[in-house]
Amino acid sequence: MRIGFLYLVVFCFAFLGCYNPKNNTDDSAKNGLLFWGLNVLKNSSDQVITGTGTGTGVGAGTGTGSTATAVTAPTSIIYAGSPYTYTRNTGITTLIPTLSPAGVSLTGCTASPALPAGLTLDSTTCAMSGTPTVSSTAAFYTITASNSAGNATATINITVEAIWAQEAYLKAPNPDTSDQFGISVSLSSDTIVVGAKLEGSNQTTITNGATASPDNSAIGAGAAYVFKRTGATWAQEAYLKAPNGDASDYLGQAVSVSADTIVVGAFNECSNQTTITNGTTAAFNNSTPASGAVYVFKRTGTTWAQEAYIKTPNPDVNDGFGRSVSVSSDTIVVGAIGESSNQATITNGATASADNSASNAGAVYVFKRTGSSWAMEAYLKAPNVELGDNFGQSVSVSSDMIAVGATGEDSNQATITNGTNASSNNSTTNAGAVYV
Repeated sequence: MRIGFLYLVVFCFAFLGCYNPKNNTDDSAKNGLLFWGLNVLKNSSDQVITGTGTGTGVGAGTGTGSTATAVTAPTSIIYAGSPYTYTRNTGITTLIPTLSPAGVSLTGCTASPALPAGLTLDSTTCAMSGTPTVSSTAAFYTITASNSAGNATATINITVEAIWAQEAYLKAPNPDTSDQFGISVSLSSDTIVVGAKLEGSNQTTITNGATASPDNSAIGAGAAYVFKRTGATWAQEAYLKAPNGDASDYLGQAVSVSADTIVVGAFNECSNQTTITNGTTAAFNNSTPASGAVYVFKRTGTTWAQEAYIKTPNPDVNDGFGRSVSVSSDTIVVGAIGESSNQATITNGATASADNSASNAGAVYVFKRTGSSWAMEAYLKAPNVELGDNFGQSVSVSSDMIAVGATGEDSNQATITNGTNASSNNSTTNAGAVYV
């Protein structure tokens, strides 16, 4: 121990310049001064004497943290000016509500029930904008403005009026005197078909596009024109002609369209065919004048082609099959006002009466498509059949319902009969009737 102490003393005097406490009575010197702030001296009794000192240091560090921001719930939402009346297909002025408290932040905005088609709500401001596309009667709508802290609601009243305005003026690309373009029309979504029963070209093919034949060598052969809308612009898509077109066939006397299917009647067509031709051809026979025929056209993409040539199983002179037509999806209904059988019942199937004892009583034929093939499904007659009734003067089909007009029916009944009967009274000439 003493040897260690001797080395320490030598070290102190030689290098650090510290004092020996035995030679200095100053108390402060007893602690000694040790460079770096520490001095430890040992006396002869091996006591440890400690001193105090000071020191400095330099350091740096980084840290991360977050500050939580309180979300304020909306307390009210107010739309000034309700009720609102808008016009269909006309853009509205953006409707901006007043939110409380001012500056509140929203994460959602909904309407119940859904706003009229074409109108939308901004999810962060609840501003309403858009162009209503469907007319609607006055209705109340609850608007809910919300965020994670809560929500507020407002009720507004909206009416969308059906104001009509002309969108287009359609003409044939080959107009001529007495063509009677527009004798019949039909519309389905963005497709219009127009009949011109006295159009006179001898063309026997379909023109897909915006042109049409200027030929006039087959007066009254007739034609049909197809127009398609893109956005708000209409353009001719096709010019339809019969593959057996002949003068005075009157193709286009009646037309009907449903989606991609068009039916065109030619009530003065003259063939004696008694079957349906599924395909693009038709009979050139003219042995049964004005028996009538119907042509079915189908669109694939933007291209139209004939799908079927339809005749009745009982054609006869002046039956006028095709005087009226209607199509709904895969069902076609055709009127033949000159058909003359005295049958007073419905035949479900592909047959029809050959009787001709009730001149111009009229009949209606129903055809059904399976895949791309058409077949006769029913032969409809009035339960109070009478000559001259012209049953089938007008027809309309929607899904599984058919309505048939008979302009020559003569009863004086002034009420509706629900069921399968009809009045046999004939005291009111040409009063007319409709059968469902």
